[in-house]
Formats: sequence, structure tokens, C-alpha cells
Amino acid sequence: VHIDLYLMPRRVRPVLGLFGAACLSTWVSWRRMYYPLSSKSSLDFYNLPKPSPEETERHARILRQLRIGLIASRDKAEKILGKTESILKSNGISVDWLAAPPSPPALETTSNTGAAYDILLHKIGEKGDKDMGRVLEERGGMRCLVIDPPHLANRAMNRIMHAKLCHEGLSDLKDVEFAASAVLNSSNTLCNEQKALAWLAKNGLRLPVIFKPLGPDADPHDLCGVFNPKGLISAAMYHTPAIVQQYIPHDAQRLYKVYILGRETVITQRQSLPLLNYCDENPQEYQGRSNWHFGRVSKDMAVHAQPLDPEFVRRLSCIAERLRAIFGLRMLNFDAVLERRTNRIIIVDVNYFPGYQKCFNDFGVRFMRFLAEAWLDREQN
Repeated sequence: VHIDLYLMPRRVRPVLGLFGAACLSTWVSWRRMYYPLSSKSSLDFYNLPKPSPEETERHARILRQLRIGLIASRDKAEKILGKTESILKSNGISVDWLAAPPSPPALETTSNTGAAYDILLHKIGEKGDKDMGRVLEERGGMRCLVIDPPHLANRAMNRIMHAKLCHEGLSDLKDVEFAASAVLNSSNTLCNEQKALAWLAKNGLRLPVIFKPLGPDADPHDLCGVFNPKGLISAAMYHTPAIVQQYIPHDAQRLYKVYILGRETVITQRQSLPLLNYCDENPQEYQGRSNWHFGRVSKDMAVHAQPLDPEFVRRLSCIAERLRAIFGLRMLNFDAVLERRTNRIIIVDVNYFPGYQKCFNDFGVRFMRFLAEAWLDREQN
């Protein structure tokens, strides 16, 4: 609605001005309360500085000579590249999108130049494509640099496998563990409330728990919180197969997302599950419900971030190094929470080839450095 103040009586103008200022102040306060920080907080931790203009130009000179391809669905390619593509193009670098899975001839040549690809990135899904994986593995043994072998990437994308690897690989680290979880394949396993409780106890779980879908079309961010046996049975009817993960009461609804890009590590603070903090007070239900659907909980939203304690940064950095070795990957992300009573770091999720633009203000130049260093490392070794 457009209001021309000059057409109104002079006595009314100050009142409307004060009313507008009050509305603006209220909106700003509300915005800060629910969306307090942008996703790229100045309190994030970076173990490497942003490349200088001279370094960026040196990386660009290396990459301009190479053919680079990205194998992914169109939606994933757009999320992965996003604004980065324009930065790459401004430096004379192009990344070709190849539909997943591309035919083997598409990997051999490009339609424009007939030249073979030098670097291939991929995100072909947890199930992947066996032929596609085999072709990429073969390319990795030739001159083409395949960033992260598909069979290793699939271990990180498979929630059952990455939980097993984390449990085994982190067992010797003090005050660090992967959240307890179990696979529920069918709702038939939970016929009644007694059997539901027995299933939880058998798998070392207790209410409340979180349902994470496992199906090929499941959204990894689509979660459901469960508060009692009735809710467990209800959730199983709609969400199986699923990972049932122990909910961890944690510090100030704060989730720590740690991104690994080559030798670079970034630690950010984000909004965690907004409702389950109240479960330890009344674990039987929340707002009259037996379960609660959270939707996409990782919505690029930050909490009231605090300066990260150096010792805590060191602990997360050590975990990042360990997971980099466990999975053998250059591109990885894990989510962790700080358990409220014990101060233990609990890892709740691992992802391959995450959305880096959520944490990097300058992902374009850092991505160029990553690719150039990976290529030089390949050439030297």
C-alpha cells in the first residue's frame, strides 16, 4: 500500500512517521530473534586464509589449461556451482555439467573440442550407478583426475556405512563418538508399544529418538522426532526404511557444521533441532503430539553465534583430520553437537560433497585453489 504523506494533514504526518518507525523496529527485533545471523558468520573458523589475488591468478592459469566436468543431476549441479560458476568464468575457467550418469563417450570427449576431461567431479547419489562408478574408477587410473573415487564417496553417502566407519574409526578418541543409531527396515517390527520399547532397548536406544529416512528419494534433511512408543509406531508407518538415531540433549540448540575441502577446514555454528530441547522435561509428548516432523532443519540459518573456544576448535579439527583419513575423501562435511551434561562431542551426520556455499563467503576462489592443488598434487606424485 502506497501512502503519500504530503497529501495528508500535517498533524497526521508525525503520527504515521512514529507508527512506521515502531513497525520497523519491531520487525528488526523479530528478525534478529528468529534469524539472528546470516549463514556466513564472522565467527566461523577457517584454518586457511582466503587466497590472495596473486595466488588466485596462479590457480586460474593452471585451471585454464584443463577440461573440468561435473557429473550430477541438474538440481545438484545448480546447488553445487550456483554463483561460483560466474566467478570461474570471469577467471577463464569453465566447468561442464554432465547428466548423471553420462554415457562413456561423453567422458571421453567434449562436444566442442574433442579433448578428454582432465578433472572430473561427481555426486551421483548414494545408490550411484555401478557402471558409472566403474567408468570413473578406470578414468582415475588414466590421466584424468577423478576427485574422490566413487566407491569411497558412496561409503560417506550411505548412512549405515558411515555410522559403522565412524564408530570404529573414532573409538580411541577421548570424549568423541558417533550418535547411537539402528536401522529399522519395516514397520512390521513394531506391532505394539511393548515391542517398540523392546526394539529400542535391544539396539541401545531410548526415547526421544530421531527418524532419518533411507529411501532412494529421501531428503537427508527431512527428520522426524519421536517422543513415545505410540509415536515410534506411527513414524515407522511412513518413514521406513529409516535410521533411528538417539537424540542428544545439547548446548543451546547449537549445531556445529564442519566442512572439509582438500586441506581446508571450516567450522560454523547453525540452528539445531528447535523442539527436542524440551524432551528431557517431558519425554512422553510435545505439544500434545507423539512425534514431530521437522522438515528441512538445515535451512542456512544461524544461532546467536559465540566466539569459538580455541580448545574446542582444536578438538573439532582433530576429528576432521581423522574423518578425512577414515573416508579417504577430499570433500566432506560432518555435523556435531556438544552434549549438555558430559561435554562430549557427538557426531550426528556425515555428508559427501556438501553445499559449501553455505559456509564460504568466497567459495569461488577457494574452490579454484582446491582444484589447482589437487591437480598439482596429482602431477607431482
